[in-house]
Amino acid sequence: MSTDTIQPDTALRGLVDHLVGEGAIRTPAIEAAFRAVPRHRFLPGTPIADVYADQIVVTKRGSDGAPLSSASQPTIVARMLEQAQPQPGWRVLEIGAGTGYNAALLRELVGDAGQVTTIDVYDDVVADARRNLAGTGYDDVLVLTGDGALGAPDHAPFDLIIVTAGAWDIPAAWWTQLAPTGRVVVPLRWRGLTRSLALDHQPAQPGRNASLTSRSMHLCGFIAMTG
Repeated sequence: MSTDTIQPDTALRGLVDHLVGEGAIRTPAIEAAFRAVPRHRFLPGTPIADVYADQIVVTKRGSDGAPLSSASQPTIVARMLEQAQPQPGWRVLEIGAGTGYNAALLRELVGDAGQVTTIDVYDDVVADARRNLAGTGYDDVLVLTGDGALGAPDHAPFDLIIVTAGAWDIPAAWWTQLAPTGRVVVPLRWRGLTRSLALDHQPAQPGRNASLTSRSMHLCGFIAMTG
């Protein structure tokens, strides 16, 4: 079939089948979310073949041509959601709104009883994400402009904080805004490599300080956080 005539529904099925076959998607709820959210609606003007290829799509560049925002590679998105395991009713903070696509997946996973807040430092990225989410029926996702390192204190605590940009550390604000048994999934860069870590919050107990304990890790690549 010509890539010029491929239909979005066919391309979406092909991408999800690929992610399942490669083991990036392992959980039925996450598979269902991927099948429910039309990725092309979050990348208007991008050829369907590129939208549903397993590759990053850069959506904003700086004056020097460096990428500032993107739609992440679907394999990475799937693996991070598998690490996060969002549950119905969870309150989620996403750092890095991008196109809004990942927030839509999260909204599918937490359901009507949950809440998804996504934040980005760029006004135009926020405007695009808000429009894309509203246009696909996810207008109850809260899209904020701000420095993601500061979190969203007015909407905390969060059961999950998921970061879609490369970070160098875990900011103090994320600790304070995380629920007592919450989880952080963050691409953390150290020793020259970026690894997506899923960290579970262990509350303070007598004789033991609060901590974040790693539950999984895999290599990945992300645009660095700005802020």
